[in-house]
Amino acid sequence: MILVLVIRTVRYMRKLMLKPFNDIWYQNCFMHAILPIIRYNGVNLEQFLHGERILYYLFNNSIHMGLEKVQNLDYYLSRVDCKIIYMDEKDPIRIIQNLINQSIPVMVWVDCFYLSKRRDTFNKTHLAHCLLVHGYDSERQELIIFDHEYANDIKFAEKRIAYNECLYSMQKYKESYKRNFHMAIISREKCYIKKEFEYISDYKKIFWNWIFA
Repeated sequence: MILVLVIRTVRYMRKLMLKPFNDIWYQNCFMHAILPIIRYNGVNLEQFLHGERILYYLFNNSIHMGLEKVQNLDYYLSRVDCKIIYMDEKDPIRIIQNLINQSIPVMVWVDCFYLSKRRDTFNKTHLAHCLLVHGYDSERQELIIFDHEYANDIKFAEKRIAYNECLYSMQKYKESYKRNFHMAIISREKCYIKKEFEYISDYKKIFWNWIFA
């Protein structure tokens, strides 16, 4: 009697059921990574984004304009018991896999100059960019991400990026932009953070007087 042992290659893929946020274009890839995560964590995005307004604030002796929730992101996340934790890991892929296995999406920062699928920037323009990783495929050695095709494009969709390419782009991001992190997660914990900037109508008047001067 001959016993035949059949060895099958097990393909291991893990993907969290997140949806990209394409409702409003925030001109901020970080926000488009954060919003799907907090929705995945059970936060009502309609309620979270309600009352968004343009913020005029004084910073470094000049008037700035931006969306209030973008400028005060930490404060508004703390109101829904969420907090951003930044990380700098020596073995990012292993950490990402462990986090995904714990149902925790991961944000990673890259330099788009090194992303081969970004035809608008690859080998052309250096651009700091945040990707939302919500899965991985160990057989194909790929991360499953949400990204868009071009800068200022609202069509975020599921894409894939090779482990090695992502690692290289993350390292180049740290080197090019002098950062001490290249990953982050959203932690569910109760905390209170003060607003960094307050809406001040006088700044708004000064801003528009300067625009139309």
